[in-house]
Parts: sequence; C-alpha cells; structure tokens
Amino acid sequence: EYGQSNMISSLVMSGSTGPVTMVETLSLQLAETIAGLCLNQCVRPGSPVILGSTSGPADMASMALSIGNSEVALYTSATAQMGRFYGVPTRGGGGLNDAILTDAQAGLESMLTLLTAATSGIAFVLHAAGIMHYYNAFSYEKFILDDEIAGWCNKYIQGYNFDEERFIFDDVEEVGPGGHFIYQESTMDYVEELRRPLISNRKDYEGWESAGAKSLDKVCYDRWTKQLQDYEAPAMDEAVEAELNAFIEKRCNELVGSCPELYTR
Repeated sequence: EYGQSNMISSLVMSGSTGPVTMVETLSLQLAETIAGLCLNQCVRPGSPVILGSTSGPADMASMALSIGNSEVALYTSATAQMGRFYGVPTRGGGGLNDAILTDAQAGLESMLTLLTAATSGIAFVLHAAGIMHYYNAFSYEKFILDDEIAGWCNKYIQGYNFDEERFIFDDVEEVGPGGHFIYQESTMDYVEELRRPLISNRKDYEGWESAGAKSLDKVCYDRWTKQLQDYEAPAMDEAVEAELNAFIEKRCNELVGSCPELYTR
C-alpha cells in the first residue's frame, strides 16, 4: 500500500512439499510466486516486486531440506530466466550449503550456488555470506570464506577487458623466447588485473609451514577476529543520533500498540 518493494519467494521441497521431478517443482514454485505477484498488483498496481526462489530437494533419508546442490542451482538459474521473461527482478540464494562445519563441503556447495546466482543474473542475492546447514546456522568463519568466493565470482562475471592498451604484443616481441615479463612496465601497470586472494594459500609448502601451517578455517577465524578488533564505528552527529532514536521509539510504540510485551529494548 505504501509502495515498498515486496519480495515474493516460494520454497518447494522436491519430493516432500512438492512433486519430486524438477520441472514440476519449478512449475509449482512459479505458480505460487506469480500468484503472489498478482495479489501484490491488486493491492497497489505498479508496486515494485521481486520474484524469488528458495526451492530445493528434500533429502529422502532425513526429509530435511537440502540447499547445497545442483538442483538448487538449476532452480535459481531458471528463476532468473523467468524473471527476465516477466520483466521483474529476481532473488536467489548465495553461499548455500548443507555443511555443519566450515569445511570442503561448505566451500564446494557454496561455490556452486553463489556462482550460479552471479552468472544467471539474479538481482538480489540473499544469504550471500555466512549461512550454514540448510539455513539453520550462521558462521563468522563461513562469512569470510564466502567473501572470498564472492570475490572470485565477481572477477569471473567481469570477464575480459579488451581495451586496446591491454594488447601488449610489443612486449612479446621484446622479451622473446626464453625471457620473462616480470620487469616489464606493462606488468607493473596492469598487475592489479590479476585478483589476489583474501585467504586462499598460494605459498609453497615451506612458506605455508613458516606462516603457522594454518588450516583454512583457522585462517578464516583469524581474519574475522582481527576485523572486529580493528573496527571503528563511523562517527554520527549527536543531533542526528537523537533524532533517529526518537523516531525508532515512536514507531515501536505505534507498531506494538496494545501488545507491549512484543517489544523489549
């Protein structure tokens, strides 16, 4: 009614709350989200809306929702395609996984789902970082891992830069067979084109060992703890802060109404 965007998402569990086949799961998901879109437009024609997908297969052994798999990636990409067909932006999952620890399972499943969202054209990536164990948990270490994955995905979707100055064939001729490009001026000029990892190891064994022989989850732990220790809250004008707090207090009182027990400071 007030013109705020609504995000309408459907979570169909293939084989549980929806048909087991992927095409039927997708069809049911679209039927539910399009119904929500129509209701949204009946309330306020022209109101902005985002169509979303959170669907995934039910694990047939435990009946738990699984979100770190190829099926979720396919539902995400199909949702993005249908969003373009209907002319509306779409929401999809990011670093989704079923892992309990920040381990190889968490990494490989999150890489698949986040890269799919990035390359499919999903406009709003929810759960992009830190999510664990099919939406049931959050991990600071996983947040750092997903930050690295997001950096890879961002670099990947940027593709190549075909600016004329990047075609440095003169350097190839100058260096010649058996030479190297380390000291070439172009190497210094464009070295930032090659993304450096935030946490991934590129040292040789001796270098890794001398740096503490840390596992990836320990590297992630050290990074997030240091970031929190080094964080400085941005300055805010006292008058602005007082005005914001007064507005929050006013709105909370208006929203809670006759149920003050719902609101605690």
